[in-house]
Amino acid sequence: MVFNSPVVLTHATTLFDSTNNGALTTGANIQFANGLSGTTANSQAVSFNAGTAGTVTLAGGVGTHAVPLGDLMLTNAQKF
Repeated sequence: MVFNSPVVLTHATTLFDSTNNGALTTGANIQFANGLSGTTANSQAVSFNAGTAGTVTLAGGVGTHAVPLGDLMLTNAQKF
């Protein structure tokens, strides 16, 4: 999963899962090339599951000073 444009979360909880809900345990890489942000301060939680072989890469900002993200959860990844 590669997101080249900035990603803006709009739901209370968002899951990025490259394992197809556990069907592919090795997963795949999850990459954000230009930041990950929300719309309401401390209200959007994000979870990542890249499997046992995937890497989660967050290039650019994660949240902002004015709109910080809520919880950040890593379920599984080879690297973060």
